[in-house]
Amino acid sequence: MSFGWSAGDVVAALGVLNKVRNALKESSGASSDYQGEVQCLRTLSLTIQNIDKLPLDSLNPELSRNVQEYCKQLKDPLFSFIDRIQKCYETTIGPASTTPRLLSAPKKIHWALSTAKKVRELRDKVAGPLSASCQLSCSPRLELGS
Repeated sequence: MSFGWSAGDVVAALGVLNKVRNALKESSGASSDYQGEVQCLRTLSLTIQNIDKLPLDSLNPELSRNVQEYCKQLKDPLFSFIDRIQKCYETTIGPASTTPRLLSAPKKIHWALSTAKKVRELRDKVAGPLSASCQLSCSPRLELGS
């Protein structure tokens, strides 16, 4: 049984330390990453609200129902996710934060090592199908197979 460190362990530890170092940077660290991701999620939620309000009468009725159902399915989970991360991080690393650097460090590290990845995954899962829905609902006619 070996209790030493392997080269892989050292590389993994250095990777974590690098993430922490980057998270604590003032100009491009966790605070700016958080603010950018939250802005993107807010824009995404606004887009969902606007798509849901579009007059979809000119679309195929089935497509119209699918777009509306998609918006309904996304709204509540997305809004509650945004609320949760804002409650957790906004006062510490948000744009209006007055928290001293030393006291904001744990939240910055938590954001960088855990939450940022979840936010990007959610954004990517939602944004792709949403942009396809938007393109379908905004184009006057969509003819398949042409």
